[in-house]
Amino acid sequence: MLELGLIVLVFVGAVSQRLAGLGFSMLVSPFLVLLIGPQQGVLVVNALASVAALIVAVRVWRDIDWHLLRLLIPPAVFTALLGAGFSARSSNSVLLVVIGSVSIVALSGSVLVKYLDVRVSGRVATVIAGAAAGITNSTAGMGGPPITAYAILTDWPHRSFVATTQPLFLVLGTVSFCARLTTLPAGEPAWPATMWCALACALLVGTTIGDLLALRFAPSTIRIFVMTVALAGAASVLREGLFA
Repeated sequence: MLELGLIVLVFVGAVSQRLAGLGFSMLVSPFLVLLIGPQQGVLVVNALASVAALIVAVRVWRDIDWHLLRLLIPPAVFTALLGAGFSARSSNSVLLVVIGSVSIVALSGSVLVKYLDVRVSGRVATVIAGAAAGITNSTAGMGGPPITAYAILTDWPHRSFVATTQPLFLVLGTVSFCARLTTLPAGEPAWPATMWCALACALLVGTTIGDLLALRFAPSTIRIFVMTVALAGAASVLREGLFA
């Protein structure tokens, strides 16, 4: 039953990733953390999110803004490594509180920022956004909220946003996964090869269906769904950590 739930969760996350440019980590991370623990949960999210981003990136390659990507990646990688180091030295209960808190703040901020009559631009704003994405990705398994807030504040066109964030999430997921794998005593979950294959198939099928639905759903609708479910999951993680 657990395995089926994970496969369905990954499938829905892959559909959201293709439609809105983000959503995989935001949907999957809180629930995976609750199911298999904060250390391995974020580790698996980082691995799967990298694959999901790679699959989507191949489909939207022509729309990637490479100049913007070169500004986002260095600070994101730096803070991702810092976050992975902190996570490796923290207990499970502390990590649950951190993951829940970071997720709630990041998700709420990405929603509330659209109501601000403020717009930003320039290199500094881009570097800050990359750094925020890196730290939230490595500690909570979701780098999407800071990038969403940045997209709103800079009026980033949706087509370019969807394309450019994929290589960013690919790099972040890979860096965070490798850093965690080298410092996590338990390593990755001891799942059979068939489980990993099933999760990979869920990613491929979800992304393909997302392609078919891309013209039928407004990105804003998908984002509202993603934010609502992710906030509920993050609140559950925080509650679990506080009671632990």
